[in-house]
Amino acid sequence: MSQDQSPTASTTPLEDQLRASLREKEELLREIHHRVKNNFQVILSLLNLQGAAVHDPATLEMLQETQNRVRSMALIHERLHRSSTLVDVDFDEYTRSMTSQLIRSYAKGGIAVSLEVDRIVLNMNSAIPLGLLLNELTSNAIKHGFPNGRTGTVNIALVRLPKNMISLTVADDGVGLPNSINWRSASTMGMTLIVGLAHQLDGSVEVDTTHGTKFTVTFPGT
Repeated sequence: MSQDQSPTASTTPLEDQLRASLREKEELLREIHHRVKNNFQVILSLLNLQGAAVHDPATLEMLQETQNRVRSMALIHERLHRSSTLVDVDFDEYTRSMTSQLIRSYAKGGIAVSLEVDRIVLNMNSAIPLGLLLNELTSNAIKHGFPNGRTGTVNIALVRLPKNMISLTVADDGVGLPNSINWRSASTMGMTLIVGLAHQLDGSVEVDTTHGTKFTVTFPGT
């Protein structure tokens, strides 16, 4: 008997059926991620069209913030579509892509970004709130930390800690939070999202305003 005809090289009809079913489900899941990403792109296009008809700076800023939040979720599904598992996101690559998009979005050429990112893989339940958190914290640092053309650096660290904990830190050497603002009770949408998303991750938020502003979100890994 040849090697190709040996019993160990053959498969049963049930095994073939299971493999075919698995391939079908993988393709379906990949197509779902692709379609969700495309739907987000349609939303972004609509927001762009709306922005072209708006001339109020405050309204334009709100539209830009909404676009960045949509992009953060679209990028998750793009990464899932490319993932071999279809359910996990390499968040180190995502972090680099997301921060580059934000710098381009706000056209802050005088701001440098420093990244310290461990290789961290997250499932979709953690990746989406963490992606939105990264967007909010980085956007706030870029927009509010460096007014009137001020230059500086945003430091982003996503690292693994002992006991399967993960820490996201976004720090800037900008002007810092005004003394009049209590971030825990602030009612702005950005601050509300930061606290809510950290809670969704079963995490905690700490803020240090000793030098610029530093937000640290610590949460359990998946």
